[in-house]
Amino acid sequence: MPGLAEDGVSAVSVVADIALALGRALLLAVVAMGICGALCGWLAAQSGPTRTGAWVLLLAPFFVPPALIGAAFSNPALAVSPSGREIFYLTILALKLVPLAVVVRTFLPSRLSAEARFVFHALGRSSWKEAARFHLRGAGPGLWIAGAVVFLLAFTESELATLFQVRTWTVLTEACR
Repeated sequence: MPGLAEDGVSAVSVVADIALALGRALLLAVVAMGICGALCGWLAAQSGPTRTGAWVLLLAPFFVPPALIGAAFSNPALAVSPSGREIFYLTILALKLVPLAVVVRTFLPSRLSAEARFVFHALGRSSWKEAARFHLRGAGPGLWIAGAVVFLLAFTESELATLFQVRTWTVLTEACR
């Protein structure tokens, strides 16, 4: 609408910001889905105090308030280029959200047993499509629920984006442009 923006200020479509946030959230969901299986296996192999310590170290970033992260890392994040801030923001967001995917995968494990995987591989060579389909179907709902939770939380995250001045649909400031 004419007259709503000041003269000399370019109108920025919120659609571009939504598309950027959707891409970022999808990337984080895929990364979390890929990493959480390996972390679940590693955590299951731990025992005793080592297992407790591993869970504490894994979950600690999730429980750190965004204001504390912003206070600690906003100066280094703002000192780099906008693409550097984006990478920094994605890294911090991954450190916060991957543990949540691990928790979901731990409580919703794969429906396939180790024996079923062995039999599939012992039957002979299969194409990469068949192997991918077998493993994705065998992962069960936990993998997809973990990905969906990470996607939704990454898409709606606004506090760290504000503190790091990252472009997203929830932060509509001119400083991020």
